[in-house]
Amino acid sequence: MHRDKFLIEQTKLDNGWVPMSVMLTFKMLASMSKDADVILKAIESSDLMEVSEDKKKIRRSPNHPLPVYNEEYRKAQEAKTAYVKGFPLQDTNIEKLKAFFKDFEPFENIVMRKYQDKDKKLQFKGSIFVQFKTLEDAKAFMARES
Repeated sequence: MHRDKFLIEQTKLDNGWVPMSVMLTFKMLASMSKDADVILKAIESSDLMEVSEDKKKIRRSPNHPLPVYNEEYRKAQEAKTAYVKGFPLQDTNIEKLKAFFKDFEPFENIVMRKYQDKDKKLQFKGSIFVQFKTLEDAKAFMARES
């Protein structure tokens, strides 16, 4: 979230609460479900997120505040991130990558590297960044033979 200026601004408007109507404008979330009730039901059991009493907004739990994004934090995140290449340029999507990395859990995030082609369309580069839960997890992954 630290890179998403729009979402950061939204969280500043109402004490961290973001309307589900706004959340559903995010393609990744909408691809999972466009039904706000389904998403809210899934979030209700989370200790990281909260659902408003009127069931129309969500926010990060004050018990789990966002980390401070400083240089030390950035370096720690970078240290537990691996660069992996060699994925097919066509037909690779985040779901296939998550399935591929299932054997290497726990990981926190996968970022597909993309570029803009001459038609201004985003194309997958065939490489990703995968961020592991801990530095030890990242080291264990990197120590495996390919």
